[in-house]
Amino acid sequence: MNKLFNHNFIPEITHTLRWLYGNRQGSDASVFHYAKMRGLITRLKCQDWKCDGILLLRLLNKQAKTGPLPLNGMALSGIGEMLARSHTDTLEAEKVVVYVLKRLLRNPRTYKKCLSEAINAATMKHVESNQSGVDIFSIPTNNYNDWKETILAYTLAERCLKEIRRGEYALGFLSRLMLIHRPDYMRHFVAEVAARVPINTIVGEVAELCGFYPTLADAALRTRVPLFVMVGAFSLGIEFQWRPRMPLPTLVDRLRALYIPSEGMIQICIKLLNQTRITLQQCNQKIASLQGRIRQLKYNPHQNDYDNSSLPDILAREQMQLEDWQEKLQRAEKDFSFAIKATTGVCYDAEKTWELFISISHYDAEYIYRFAIAYECETRKYMLTKALSIFGKQLTSSESWSFINDNSSAYWYAKAQNDLSIELGGDPGRAAGQRISSFERNLRERAQAPFARVRNIEFINDIKLWAKLLDFAFHVALSFNDVKTTLLNHALNSARQFFPIASRSLLDDFKLLRFIAIHTANALLNFPEDKAREWLDEPLIPDVTKAHIIWSQPTILEDEIKTAHKFAVSVKELYSDELESINAMTSLVDHAFSAHVNVPVTKNIEAGLNGLWNLLPDTGEYMFVKLLTADIILAALQGDENARQQVKDDHFWAHRQIGQLIIENTQV
Repeated sequence: MNKLFNHNFIPEITHTLRWLYGNRQGSDASVFHYAKMRGLITRLKCQDWKCDGILLLRLLNKQAKTGPLPLNGMALSGIGEMLARSHTDTLEAEKVVVYVLKRLLRNPRTYKKCLSEAINAATMKHVESNQSGVDIFSIPTNNYNDWKETILAYTLAERCLKEIRRGEYALGFLSRLMLIHRPDYMRHFVAEVAARVPINTIVGEVAELCGFYPTLADAALRTRVPLFVMVGAFSLGIEFQWRPRMPLPTLVDRLRALYIPSEGMIQICIKLLNQTRITLQQCNQKIASLQGRIRQLKYNPHQNDYDNSSLPDILAREQMQLEDWQEKLQRAEKDFSFAIKATTGVCYDAEKTWELFISISHYDAEYIYRFAIAYECETRKYMLTKALSIFGKQLTSSESWSFINDNSSAYWYAKAQNDLSIELGGDPGRAAGQRISSFERNLRERAQAPFARVRNIEFINDIKLWAKLLDFAFHVALSFNDVKTTLLNHALNSARQFFPIASRSLLDDFKLLRFIAIHTANALLNFPEDKAREWLDEPLIPDVTKAHIIWSQPTILEDEIKTAHKFAVSVKELYSDELESINAMTSLVDHAFSAHVNVPVTKNIEAGLNGLWNLLPDTGEYMFVKLLTADIILAALQGDENARQQVKDDHFWAHRQIGQLIIENTQV
């Protein structure tokens, strides 16, 4: 009859059984056999067994309310083992046991003794895991009081992770009891557990409860144990399918009310801020993907696997998804603004805040700028200075790839430079020139050295980096109404040396070449017409640059329509790749038409713009760029309301410079 019973098996179970049956006397084996005969415990095989959850809950209710208190705290640990082997409502059972703890609390000495015995029973059979690889639950015992365990805490909260492989049910059960019953005692409980074993099981149990029960996440905040506070805060700050997130300002107010240290609050805020940035990126990527899919279904249905009868339903479904993601994007943008505001509100040390921010953040120029500009006064100056230090770091050979591959990085760093100069009362152009002059000179000299393409293994990277520096310089120089002429002249002189080399070298990245061509054309608008003509007469300047220059100069264009058209045809034929050719032409068309906002368009120029528009494809995969007509675009730019609406409704042109001018410029 005693094959299931083993003194070394689960000793705390016998203490639990004694208590459940009214502190029953007799040997351990007899008590165990008594429970087995009444169906509370059933043997499965070897030493594997299960527990009748309904009967267990009934006995717990009886003993908790009217029965004697446990004689040994090991009984509490045994309840956890029994619940793990039953199919009952664990939370309901825990509430009953909490009632027992409240009864014990009437005698603090007995309460403390009972918990110590329970912890000792739960930890004495702890077995180290032999699994290979990284285990996120293997937390060093000295780290649960560290506010820097942000990534670990977020991962736990995000996944509601519970470690079930070690089978330490009793320890997990006790940790849940403490969280429900006395979160303020959790620090002492954790310290006692950590003195014996790693606290991995406790962290997993707390993370699981916080993810599913907001009230218990709030209880985790009240534990004042840094790791648990962060798990609770992240659980409240993350949106799950089964419940919405708590707004970050509300969460910060709750943390303040609980007197959570500023160090902890800034860790929590910056991590959640970083997650909102990731959500924003995901929304933008998904929206772009859906818009492309909708265009494909509308204008190239023959390239899809669907029959024509099902296309309307598929389009409707894709459109609904697009609207859903656009709503998510609006919420994400709002959340990002809230997160920025909350983070600035808990900043207690600018230097430490920046170090923490940059340590867990990707080098996203827009994100860095928006974070820095959110502060005020001296803190803003410090943050903008540090943001531009990242720009300087990315100009080095080991970090330049992230700067080059981010299309808008130069724009956001230029804004940071402008805003910092305003804060310091200096000249943005002068400051920008000083910041990049030595880099630009070194890059230019290396690129122009004899046989540089052969001798310099970083040659292509140098050309791309040179382009990005010019991108930065032009953005700074053209950002104000009072154009920074000195910087603009330096940028134009550098660009004039850049184009002959880049036009032969940037065969894998024509986009950078177009960016600098557009900047050059815009810059020349601030000088007399003769300067633009000099560029047009320069034989070493590529046709893509000349095309952007001539189509943006109405006075020159009036007399040089044929030349302008020749340059446009050259741009179209320059690229063997169809997509790159389409990108080059739409960029040129966008720039050319945008240059004629509120400018009288003569019949000659109108005919030229129509000819330029006709170079766009009429058929094929990219025909969606030509769903409008040149006349509609020109009418919209001149203020015709019907034409304006047609441009706004166009999936492609509404997001180009033409569309933005029509949407934003009330004079149009």
